[in-house]
Amino acid sequence: MRPYLAAFVLAMLTAGPVSAQERTPLPDASVVTREAWGGAPPVAPMIPQTPRALTIHHSGTPMHPERDPAETVRNLYAFSTRRDTLGDGTVKEPWADIPYHFYIAPDGTVLEARDVAFEGDTNTRYDLSNQALVVLEGNFEIESPTDAQLAALLDLSEALARRWGFGPTTVEGHRDHAPGQTVCPGDALEAQFPAIRLAVARGARQSLEGSWHADLRPAPEAPADLRPLVLSVDAEGRLSGTLGDAALVGGRTDVAWDAARFTFEVDGPDGSSVVQGTVRGGRIDATTTGPDGALTVWTATRAE
Repeated sequence: MRPYLAAFVLAMLTAGPVSAQERTPLPDASVVTREAWGGAPPVAPMIPQTPRALTIHHSGTPMHPERDPAETVRNLYAFSTRRDTLGDGTVKEPWADIPYHFYIAPDGTVLEARDVAFEGDTNTRYDLSNQALVVLEGNFEIESPTDAQLAALLDLSEALARRWGFGPTTVEGHRDHAPGQTVCPGDALEAQFPAIRLAVARGARQSLEGSWHADLRPAPEAPADLRPLVLSVDAEGRLSGTLGDAALVGGRTDVAWDAARFTFEVDGPDGSSVVQGTVRGGRIDATTTGPDGALTVWTATRAE
């Protein structure tokens, strides 16, 4: 058993299939839902996760643009949830669901697969936790992704980063996580990673945008001290907005690394306080250093 699995055993034994109402909202309205392509529920409990990285796959088989994407994903679901023998003779035990979270067909159709709030699956050995897994139909060792697939992948990557706040250094291919075990996602798709990382950086910057509930309690045991936090970011990475009644001063963002980071100052009656924070898994974790050097550690969640 993987070390981090033990903490979830009890929850998995008691959890049931995830209903449409309970599923994580999709990052983009253009994604074809499970209901739309005729997907059945997962057949077993799964491991909860919070996406903090993006991992890219190819299906490893030549693309078939003549096929209905919905039929293709229904077939993938059937294969995923049964015991089967792979091409190399390896026996694959049943998975709870499709191993990936999103499937991109040759015509650029993006289909919802496994709920991104649950860890994916793999035939290789690596830590799958907290990753959004996106697969493109095709074998990109012998063919290239279509223009429609690449456009859809960039849009989806940006939308996922906008929702969860992960940055471009988290973007990797399957073979980067499992060296020597697979060539996935193929050379032709790996060549597109610079563009994917740029899309993720755009999304990470946008992940700060909007209204938040900041809990500025001075200590963990103190009652909640909720203040409205409103953030806006321009194309140059300048951050503006308000925290409570105070306007942000000198706000900046950095989205070059693994997560969206920011800093700003707020003026108060006793002087300026410096705020630094990070968006991880769709939540802000921040610290405020007051004029007297006192440190407050706080969090913020999105205002619905």
